[in-house]
Amino acid sequence: MKEEELIQIQNIYFDNAVEILAKGEDIPSVGYMITWLGKENEILDTNSFKLELLADKTNGADNEGYAMIAINMIPDDEEILNQLMAIFPQLEKEVTQVITNGQKLFGLPYEDVISNVVKSILEINDINRNDVVAHTVKNLCKVTKAFAFMHVSEAYQIPLDDQNSQNRIECLMSSIEGYNFRRLIVAPIIRPPSENGGSISIGEKEEQMNYQAGGRFSSLLQPVD
Repeated sequence: MKEEELIQIQNIYFDNAVEILAKGEDIPSVGYMITWLGKENEILDTNSFKLELLADKTNGADNEGYAMIAINMIPDDEEILNQLMAIFPQLEKEVTQVITNGQKLFGLPYEDVISNVVKSILEINDINRNDVVAHTVKNLCKVTKAFAFMHVSEAYQIPLDDQNSQNRIECLMSSIEGYNFRRLIVAPIIRPPSENGGSISIGEKEEQMNYQAGGRFSSLLQPVD
């Protein structure tokens, strides 16, 4: 897929997010793996992750279709536990026993048991939820041979000339990473005063190409054989 096509996809999903905001709804933090049509079967059939085939497109030529697969970037405790079991499969028997005992012997709600199990595994391994999500995304990109990864979410931006966290600006952010380029779109979210009503809108968009990325969620793509 050409760079121009990936940019067009990013623009479409960014505009969709703007429409969702205008309706007064929150933007879910979602990552999108983009791969060749058919590669999504590598993970959709496992039932290990709550993934959804979003779209496919063909132009009549073999191997020219693509699939977009969504993954929740802020998973709940049950999703995190599924991801932890994929990372630490040796814990599955012990975790199953703890969950059963927590419900039957101590009468704890299922949600509380899952939350406590997740907290314990994270603390014992000195990791946090973002570490788990980043590991999962990187592994899924490898399994599906993804050639691009896109992320759309609400975020907060701190001006470079003012590092006071109290002055952070709420924004809509979209990033896309391919093998040969990165693109970032950021636009401030403008919420009207509650007493005036009106629709939420966004301010002027800022775009950066091939920016210097860092952190857990950079360089997610793996070399394709």
